[in-house]
Amino acid sequence: MKKLLFSICILALAYNSHAGYRIYSGGNFAKFTAKNSQPRFAGVFGIDKTWDAEQQSFSIGVQYNVKSTFQQNNTMIFFMGEQGYYFDALFSVGYLEFPLMASVRSDANSKFRFGFSFGPSLAIALFDNSKWYNSTCFSSEGNPYYRHKLEDYYRESEDPGPFRLQSNAGFFLNAGFVVEYQNMYIELRYSHGVNKLGDLNGLQMNGEKFRTFEFVFGVHVENRR
Repeated sequence: MKKLLFSICILALAYNSHAGYRIYSGGNFAKFTAKNSQPRFAGVFGIDKTWDAEQQSFSIGVQYNVKSTFQQNNTMIFFMGEQGYYFDALFSVGYLEFPLMASVRSDANSKFRFGFSFGPSLAIALFDNSKWYNSTCFSSEGNPYYRHKLEDYYRESEDPGPFRLQSNAGFFLNAGFVVEYQNMYIELRYSHGVNKLGDLNGLQMNGEKFRTFEFVFGVHVENRR
């Protein structure tokens, strides 16, 4: 029943609207839900197919979106807690994302229009470019030889190597604010990951999810009937 109602709404909107396209590019700041995660800047660009009525809009699109965050003071423990090391890590994942967005906008008679957008997106991870670095090894027994062995092992692990993202599919919920001037528009969007990350570059995640703030600039061209 829900699928039928959704399909009827989409068909009604498409029938009473103007089809068009949006092409955009911009950047984002992403972080994990963990407190020690720091946002990192990355790029985003994409294209949407749109159906626009007077005050409503619906779009489906595809975008390339890199989400990166920096974490300090991570801990890896070996051998029943007797030895380990602290390390910093840059987590970076490139996604091919498919957003399905609806929006409500202000009066169409004004040159400037304001609106709110919301909807889900499905994402497929294309690469995992996460890196570990700046390690500080420790031993509860104060063994300098074991410390040296840990440092050698760490240097061998810096290369991210082949694609090792445990799960390459993701699901995000999005909400944003849009400002339009004629065919130009700016959008600020917040994206919250629904599924937890498995592992990145061989590091097991502790239930982290990506939280992303995006800002894009684009051109919206309508094909009026």
